[in-house]
Amino acid sequence: MERAMKTPINFYYDFVSPYSYFAFSQRDEIRQRTGRELRLCPVTVGKIMEIVGNVPTSITCKTKRAYQGQDVIRWVEKLQIPFALHPQFGTFSTAPLVRAALRAGEDIEAFSEAAFHAVWAEQAPVTDNSAMYDYFARKEERFATYWSENTQMEDALEQSNSSAVDDGVFGVPYFHTDAGNFFGNDRLDFLYKAIGR
Repeated sequence: MERAMKTPINFYYDFVSPYSYFAFSQRDEIRQRTGRELRLCPVTVGKIMEIVGNVPTSITCKTKRAYQGQDVIRWVEKLQIPFALHPQFGTFSTAPLVRAALRAGEDIEAFSEAAFHAVWAEQAPVTDNSAMYDYFARKEERFATYWSENTQMEDALEQSNSSAVDDGVFGVPYFHTDAGNFFGNDRLDFLYKAIGR
C-alpha cells in the first residue's frame, strides 16, 4: 500500500542503448531500493535527440566511441549479464521493437527483456521481419503477436517520445522522478540517495 501511494519512476529507454540494457537489468534493485514502481517507457532516442537538439557523441566522436567500448565491457563484467555486440549495430532502427513493446501493454516488461536480449545478447535478425516473428515466437507466442502488430502503435510511439521530451529527456537511460531527474546507468546511486528507503 505504501509503495502504491508513492509517485512511480518514469524509466525511459531504447533498445539501441547498451546503457539502457544495463539499467533495465537492475530494475528489481531499483524497485527494492527506492520503494517505487517503475513505469516502463520505451522511446526512440534518436528522434528525441533530434527534437531537443542533442547529438549521439559516441557516433560523432571516434575517441569517445573507443572509450565506450571499454566501458561497456566493464559494466558487463560488473553486472554479470549476457552480452554480444550485434554485427549490424548502428545500421538498424529499433522503432519496430519499441512499438512492439508499447503494443505489449501490461506485458511490456517481459517483452522488453526479450527485446534487449535480441539486440544485446543473442544477435537476433532484427532487420528481417519474418525472422524476428519466428524469433519471438520461440520465446513466447504472444511476443510474436506484439511484433506482428507493432505497426499499429505509431501514435503510441509519438506520444511516448512526446512525454519523454516533456519530462526533460535528452538521452537514455533516463529516470524522471518527483525528486529530480537522473540520466545514465551510472547515476543510480544518486537516484537511491534522493528517494531511497
